[in-house]
Amino acid sequence: MKDEEIPLESKLDEAYARERAADIGHSIGDYEPKAGDTANTVYLTVVDGDGNAVSMLGSGYQPFGSGLVVDGFTLQNHGTSFSLDPDDANAIEPRKRPYHTLIPAMSSRGSAARLSAELRSALLADDGEFRGSFGVMGGSTMPQGHLQLLVNMFDSGLNPQAAIDVPRFRFEEGREVALETTRLPEETVEDLHDRGHEIVLESEFFEPDAHHFGGAQFIYRDSDGTVIGGSEPRRDGQAIGF
Repeated sequence: MKDEEIPLESKLDEAYARERAADIGHSIGDYEPKAGDTANTVYLTVVDGDGNAVSMLGSGYQPFGSGLVVDGFTLQNHGTSFSLDPDDANAIEPRKRPYHTLIPAMSSRGSAARLSAELRSALLADDGEFRGSFGVMGGSTMPQGHLQLLVNMFDSGLNPQAAIDVPRFRFEEGREVALETTRLPEETVEDLHDRGHEIVLESEFFEPDAHHFGGAQFIYRDSDGTVIGGSEPRRDGQAIGF
């Protein structure tokens, strides 16, 4: 179908959107997750030529968000991380936020300088100039993936796509470390084992509960205004420039 044959005007009409939202309903509480179902997080980022940026991460959480839909949007369920035990650190209380790992991120200034000396100023100091918009989705992988991505960018000086492509690790319970062992030198895996870590091989890690090493998207705006995008090869997604 050619572009001019698509009824964009009617599809983008607000009345049509409200009509479609009404078809969804306001409750999906009778939803029962089936074996193999997963509650996947979605991340997207958009940057225009002037440096205006959006960094957005959506996560309904389990089993399918809260089971409530408002105007077509599923309400998230990260409140499930609260505890009903009053002695627990995550006990539900007023003005308290539940533990979660959602980290849509931006940086206002960037450099290929050494991370140990420059990371704080590169990410936190605001000189009014946008540098990057990025995110790594994937449960407990999120904070770990963000750190690895930034190390690859600012310490190793890689471009966004190369930084995303680097093999990842994921700390699990105790001293367990899941590794992309098919992409790492054998001596690296052996060295970690010798240091006392319990290594979880890539083939074993993927078996239970559809584990993964995250999904990253990164848009970086260089000092000369060049916009560079990178997209996760491990999951679906793509980088598009126009």
